[in-house]
Amino acid sequence: RTLLECYNCHSLAEYGTLLNLYNVTVYEVRGSVDGKEYHGIMYGALDDNGQQVGTPFKSSKFGKAFGYEALQKKFAASTEKVKRNSLAERTRQEVIKAMQDIGTKEDFARRLKEADIETVYRINPEGRLYGITFIDHTSRTVLNGSRLGKAFSANVFNELFYNPDADRTRLIPPPEQDTPRQEQDTEERLERKEYRQQENQGYQSEPSGSLIDTSALGAIDIFSVLMEDDHTHEYIDPAFRFGRRKKKKRRRKL
Repeated sequence: RTLLECYNCHSLAEYGTLLNLYNVTVYEVRGSVDGKEYHGIMYGALDDNGQQVGTPFKSSKFGKAFGYEALQKKFAASTEKVKRNSLAERTRQEVIKAMQDIGTKEDFARRLKEADIETVYRINPEGRLYGITFIDHTSRTVLNGSRLGKAFSANVFNELFYNPDADRTRLIPPPEQDTPRQEQDTEERLERKEYRQQENQGYQSEPSGSLIDTSALGAIDIFSVLMEDDHTHEYIDPAFRFGRRKKKKRRRKL
């Protein structure tokens, strides 16, 4: 629930990549009953090797917010939010910085980890990279490489990682020049103003069917518990932490 409410994902594939970090899988099932097609969502547990274990659960076991229709609304709302607030730009610039002196895929992932960005590679049995996803824990946005542009597709990284004769000048985008301080201050003021407006409006610009954006309720603090390297901290449901009911005082008997 915390991941779904706090992170922006454009598709079920990106949502699944995010869940995989915590040994959870999600996938779509299709079928027909009495000639009527249906779309369903299943959730399951993964072992440390990424293999599914145990019996998967229908989304209905967890509630409507985790079903097919609710997820589609969430993805549409996230797509609009990422576009409106330019959330992908920070990720793009950090990836470009890490690409400037790119070496192995392990070194590339380590550099992005320092910028609070998780790098997830998808590699086929032949060892070829066919997909790459960036999970930005600062902007809380999940982005497939191709969504950032052609320069960040799996084919480009295949060349950079495995072809020593790759034309790096052509393949690696140049880093963006630093924004002048005065212009940067102006942009920051506008961002703060927009944030306050959204907060006062209660994020009404989001489609009514989407899940509640809990960023205004301190979702970063919640997720920092989940992001600890040792994962030993207790998980606290946001609804409990921020929506506690005050206990009624019990009257003392005379």
